[in-house]
Amino acid sequence: MAQTSEETRRQFGFHEPILGCLMEDGLRRSGHAYGRDELVRPGCEPEVCVRLAAPLSGEVDAEMARRAIGALHPAFEIPPMRP
Repeated sequence: MAQTSEETRRQFGFHEPILGCLMEDGLRRSGHAYGRDELVRPGCEPEVCVRLAAPLSGEVDAEMARRAIGALHPAFEIPPMRP
């Protein structure tokens, strides 16, 4: 999840937080290596990658989410930086 603070959303022109996830099929490597010129003003943000050990659906409270976590990994996000 990104852009969680109101100040950051205002700075970058977003109205709500951004949420994304990697699906199991997305874990396969494509073999593509991005070149510097393929990215639009890339930035780098430290993130936490959460691997679920159990699926979540419907209304989920904090305790259900904690129990579903299988592992936590350090990660980097490379977002495009807007002017």
